[in-house]
Amino acid sequence: MHGAILTEALASRFEVHIEVTTDWDLAKHLGVPAAAVNAAIALNQRLASGAVSRAPYADFLVMPMLSWPRSGCPVQRR
Repeated sequence: MHGAILTEALASRFEVHIEVTTDWDLAKHLGVPAAAVNAAIALNQRLASGAVSRAPYADFLVMPMLSWPRSGCPVQRR
């Protein structure tokens, strides 16, 4: 399950533990702005160190890029 965290008691029931990392270069290749990717990388590093409790997953950055019109963000500036 996306973002699920196994408790130590549950994880101990599995013989193999796999950690899947994020391909941030792929996010850039798919059109996510470099500034957004760099911010996500920094937040994920802070998450790993325990400095923050949450960080974005790559799909939160990539999915809007796939659904927005080619002309850019659908949000209009006023």
